Amino acid sequence: MNREPNAQLIAVMEQAKVSNKGLAKRMKDTANARGIPLGTTHVSVQRWRDGAGIQPQTAVIMADVLSAKLSRRVTPGDLGFFDHARPTAPQPVGYPGTVSEVLATLGTLADESVGAPVDDQLVIADGDLSSAVLSWMIARPDGIQADRPGRQRVGMKQNASKSIRMTRP
Repeated sequence: MNREPNAQLIAVMEQAKVSNKGLAKRMKDTANARGIPLGTTHVSVQRWRDGAGIQPQTAVIMADVLSAKLSRRVTPGDLGFFDHARPTAPQPVGYPGTVSEVLATLGTLADESVGAPVDDQLVIADGDLSSAVLSWMIARPDGIQADRPGRQRVGMKQNASKSIRMTRP
């Protein structure tokens, strides 16, 4: 297999003055702090430098480690990973709150090309996904009315008339 070396990753690592072993150690420490198991070694780093592919979550951790080392924001795209036109870091997700937002979202989905390559993984933070699903389940976009308005209230008066009367023997 003939791969091109990842010149962007090599350049950023040189700027950060970090070795393969040093980067691997920092990545494992960062992943452990986040509760993510990561088996990165200096051999993995060398493979990425040689042009091998990387998992999106691992690339984000690498970018965060190099960002901290350089005291500036580094993205996976800056390291030569993934398509620069598409976001690689988790993006906030939410359920649209108005009909116009719903239609805009559907329009965006409809504009996606059927023949376009599909990413293997969806990069969305678990909390954002849970929030979007929950809001979808319990919310109704503005302008959409319920089938029947909930105006009837049941109080103590209604409950008392329907209770079973107990008589003393």
